[in-house]
Amino acid sequence: MDALGARWMGALLSAAEQGLVDLAASSASEVSFVRHEDAEVLETYVDELERRAQLRGFVTARVSLGNQTSHATFDSMDVVVRTLLADLSVPSLRASRRSTRRGGLLALLDAFLHAEGRAAIATFDQNLGRVGASGDLVALARAYLESAKKPRREAARIEAWMSGVELARFDVESVAVSALAARTAKRALGELTRLVQALGHAGSLFIFTDGEVLLHLPPARRDDAYTVLRELVDNTDTGRGLVATRLVVAGKTPLFVGPKSLASLAPLQSRVASTDDVLPTPHRLLKAWAVAAYRSGALREARRAADAWILIESTPEPHILLAEILEGMGHRGEARAVLAEVLDSHPESTQARRLAARYGTPSSAPETSTSSQRSQVARR
Repeated sequence: MDALGARWMGALLSAAEQGLVDLAASSASEVSFVRHEDAEVLETYVDELERRAQLRGFVTARVSLGNQTSHATFDSMDVVVRTLLADLSVPSLRASRRSTRRGGLLALLDAFLHAEGRAAIATFDQNLGRVGASGDLVALARAYLESAKKPRREAARIEAWMSGVELARFDVESVAVSALAARTAKRALGELTRLVQALGHAGSLFIFTDGEVLLHLPPARRDDAYTVLRELVDNTDTGRGLVATRLVVAGKTPLFVGPKSLASLAPLQSRVASTDDVLPTPHRLLKAWAVAAYRSGALREARRAADAWILIESTPEPHILLAEILEGMGHRGEARAVLAEVLDSHPESTQARRLAARYGTPSSAPETSTSSQRSQVARR
């Protein structure tokens, strides 16, 4: 990857990271489709996105559809949920010493027990009320936490439920819950995202890579997979759907364009923001990078991005953002100079005029004699 490609990726990652923060704060959810021709570039992007998400307190699950054992992931919604439950990765918290699990739902529960100790149940119940979590999966998780000293039996129940077994057949004394099946899977996935928050995490990031593998399925299975994907997209936009969650589907161009692509199923095509062959323009990526860095408080990075954005866009917008960044860095004099230049070139900009008034810039008569000096400030 060349320097420009690395910068573009940095912009996309900064925007995606800020998006995760926003999802956690708003309890919203969304689906992102990531496309690139180079599998190594896609892997690099996904690796870094997952790393940043975990640093932000997100639980992640990553499933490669190119893995032989994962080919059937999109056969039905319950298989999707089962696969995600088995692949959950715990950020920052260490699992209980008694647990040898490296991932999955039980490792998530073990980590919570290890972190909370004797207060685990009280904290869990308090969090349940805060996030509004309830249902079969929550009941099974609570039973596991409550049996912290002897969890083997409850662990077996959870594993049986994940396998689609009716627990009444597995254990007559079991918690009364419905089996994980196609008819209950969407509800269970929504419960999982709330359970993640009840266990003290910011949200969930679920990543599916090697999406182009779906094109090689037999037609009937491919249609089923696309239908499941459509249901996942729809599940991010309902009152009892996913919360504080991002779903990422990554793949090469054939997944998005062509006779067997996502565009071949009309209901799914209408839910994908863009399936054409147009790449984002550079100024959009630099804007995303600059805005995300500024909002996250990374002012030096934001200034670098804004400087790069200014070089390829002459509208007031990047200059105004640069002025705000400079003000945040304590460089009000430089911020005034940038705004004076904006008003010199674009006197109709009401946003620049309001900001100039706040910073004390004489917006009614911008200084023109030092225009060249101000240009150097804006490009520095």
